[in-house]
Amino acid sequence: MKVALDIGHLYKDSNKDDKGAFYQGFYEADFALMYAKKAYELLKTEHSIEVFISDPTKNILVGDYWKRRNWVNQNFNENDLYIQCHLNSGKGNYALIMSVLGYLDDKIISQNELTKIETAYGQILSNNTMKFLGISVKDFDESKDTIWNLKEGDRGYDIVKKFKCPAFIYEPAFIDNVIHFSLLKDGTWIDAIAKAIWKSCIEINQWIQSGGTKK
Repeated sequence: MKVALDIGHLYKDSNKDDKGAFYQGFYEADFALMYAKKAYELLKTEHSIEVFISDPTKNILVGDYWKRRNWVNQNFNENDLYIQCHLNSGKGNYALIMSVLGYLDDKIISQNELTKIETAYGQILSNNTMKFLGISVKDFDESKDTIWNLKEGDRGYDIVKKFKCPAFIYEPAFIDNVIHFSLLKDGTWIDAIAKAIWKSCIEINQWIQSGGTKK
C-alpha cells in the first residue's frame, strides 16, 4: 500500500508564499509539516506501507495541486491513500475529514467499489482522530458518517476531485482555538495527530489484506 502525505499550502507554483492561516506567530503549514513528518517517520517503519511526503528536493507532491494529483494518479493504485494535511481556522472544536466520494479518473460514479473504499478509509481515519485527540469529527453533508462529502462549490472540492485512489483533506484541529493551539505548540497534538494517521494507515492496510476490496 502507498500513502501520500501532502503538505497543504506549501510549495505551490502559483503562490510560493502561501502558508495557510496564521495565529500567534505560527502558520497552519508549520504545524501541518510537523505532524506530517512525524507520521512519515512512523510509517517508514511499516514494511508493508510505502510512504511519500511533500519533498521539493525530489519534486514529489509539490507544485500546484493539479500537479500533485497527476503525480498520485500516475504512481498510485485504486487501493492507495492520499491525505492533504491542513489545520482549520475559525475557533471551532472539531476535526474535519473531507473527500469527493465516488470519483474515478474523470467520471463520477455513484455506486461502485471506490465509494466503498473511500468511505471505509475515511471512517478509519475519523475513528483514530477521535481516539488519539479526544475530539469529535464533524460532517456537513446529509449522511450519518463522519466524512464530509464535498460538492462542487464547497471549499476543498477542487483539491481532492478526480483522484485514482481515496483522497482526503485532513483538518484535525483549529490553529486559533486556544486549547488546540497550546496542544499543537507543546507537541502533544503533533504526536497525537501523527499517531492517528499512522494507526489509520495500518488498519486500512489490514482491511485491504483481509479482502476489504476487490484487489
